[in-house]
Amino acid sequence: MAQFSHSEFSGSGQWTRGGMIMVSDMFDNSLKGRIDGLCNELSSSRSAAR
Repeated sequence: MAQFSHSEFSGSGQWTRGGMIMVSDMFDNSLKGRIDGLCNELSSSRSAAR
C-alpha cells in the first residue's frame, strides 16, 4: 500500500497492489494507469532488493 500527495498526481491519493487506486480526479483513467505502473515498478524493485 502507498499513500502520496504530489502535484503531478493531482494531489493526494492511495494505491494498493491488486488494483485499488484512489486519486482526487476519479475519472482520470490515464493518471490512474501512470500511478499504477509507477507503484508496481517501485514495489517490484523493493521486493527484488531484499
